[in-house]
Amino acid sequence: MGLAVAPLPMRSGVRSAILICVLTALGLGPTAVPAAEAPPAPADAPAEVKPPPPADGQPPLLLNRLIQGTGPHAAGLRLSGYLDQGFTWNPWYPSDHYNGPVAPNDRANEYVVDELYLTIARPVDTKRQQFDLGFQLDMLYGTDGYFFESFGLEDSWYSTPQSPAYQLALPQFYADLFIPAGKGLTVRAGHFYTVMGYELQLQPDHFFYSYGYLAFYAIPFTHTGVQCYYQATDNLMISSGFNLGWQTFADNNNALSYMGSVNWTSTSKRTQLYGALIVGPEQDEGDNVYSGVVALPGESLNRLQYTVYWRQQLGRKWEYIFHHDLGVQQLSDLSPKPSAQWYGMANYLIYRFSDRLGVGVRAEWFRDDDGTRVIGFRSQNPITPGTFYDLTVTLNYRPRPNVIIKPELRWDWQQRNNKLDPPAFDDGHKTQQFLAAIELVIRF
Repeated sequence: MGLAVAPLPMRSGVRSAILICVLTALGLGPTAVPAAEAPPAPADAPAEVKPPPPADGQPPLLLNRLIQGTGPHAAGLRLSGYLDQGFTWNPWYPSDHYNGPVAPNDRANEYVVDELYLTIARPVDTKRQQFDLGFQLDMLYGTDGYFFESFGLEDSWYSTPQSPAYQLALPQFYADLFIPAGKGLTVRAGHFYTVMGYELQLQPDHFFYSYGYLAFYAIPFTHTGVQCYYQATDNLMISSGFNLGWQTFADNNNALSYMGSVNWTSTSKRTQLYGALIVGPEQDEGDNVYSGVVALPGESLNRLQYTVYWRQQLGRKWEYIFHHDLGVQQLSDLSPKPSAQWYGMANYLIYRFSDRLGVGVRAEWFRDDDGTRVIGFRSQNPITPGTFYDLTVTLNYRPRPNVIIKPELRWDWQQRNNKLDPPAFDDGHKTQQFLAAIELVIRF
């Protein structure tokens, strides 16, 4: 069962875009360049979707200025958001209007409002070293809303993934308790983003427009449960907790998954080593969009996935990141195989000409051994076991401190295990694809 929510019309997203563009033109954005244009912060920094909770000191954006000096602001309440919109040109003009497994800009040759994102939060104060309570609520409306659905929550609001194209999602709503133990312990309870993967920053802090296969197919997005974050030393952050599984809000197998992470950053902040693990039984329903695995009623199929990455500053302008994921899934008695696996690696090289302009390259290899991960999401392309490659070049330009423009070129190709299997691109007609896209992000 779920809440009956009337789908919002597409026109409301367009009206929001016009309103925010007008406010930006009036110069109501921040006056300082956001920290995200500097080299990406470690996984436990406020700009990332990974823990711990945001720290104090972020520049006040438009919504925060509106409440500055009032009771909510004095109480530590923060309001912020952004508008993310774009267009992706596909020269093959696929008949289904989808870019195959590429995401989140999966719509071909169509202007879209990817995300109208709003955050209401009271971050805990980790500097005063005393007990503190906080919370955060994130709301997303747009074509990306579908990707943030969780079983037992948003998936019950809409009849199909394709309709309506613009959907509402609640990717985060949680409470935080800060405990002054050692250098600080934060206990988070509720619905929150995963600690797995590297590339899961929100779009204002994500260098590229599109995401890689590792970000969208190798790892979970959200969890419901409890996660603890402990600052062991000035350089070491660890997290540990239990949740209901991958993209799950309502328990469907009476079992918990364990998730933990270790994040080490050098004193100079030039080197970061990160590792994370999630393991536990998963019950994939037949209509679950996140996996090609189907379970018999009552089956709890164990799944293990880990993430490791290395981030290194190379001089003042260069940055390199190496990222690797691997997952193993126990299969149902319906399957002739006992288990499936997926794994891959990605290399990122970023050069920053200035605080406002940078160029980045992503080269990625992803192996979906048994055809259980790369499912094409809304395009619902047939699942094809094999190897996927992605080469992306993105220009990241900030003409104003709160405006980000990302022109992007991307080439994808695949190697099928069986040449008779349908290709992944051009509505099942091609094994490769070229895309040219542009994204506009406005923070407010």
